[in-house]
Amino acid sequence: MATKVKDTDVKFGNGSGSKYAWDEWFDGGTWVLVKGEDFTTEVDTFQTTALIRARKRGIKITTTKLGNGKIGIKKIADKR
Repeated sequence: MATKVKDTDVKFGNGSGSKYAWDEWFDGGTWVLVKGEDFTTEVDTFQTTALIRARKRGIKITTTKLGNGKIGIKKIADKR
């Protein structure tokens, strides 16, 4: 059953629905992200998620697994 509470009882995020800094990481620079510091999932899962997030933003990225829980990400083109 729904319960009405005071506004101060609930903390809302920024509306992006993401815990990751996709817009920053997709700025065109080359980024090395580290599991446990920058993301929490397995590297393969994060790589797939990054590709999906980029596609939803209308951009193309390239990724590479660097070993030791690291992944490289770089925006290479706008798809629009």
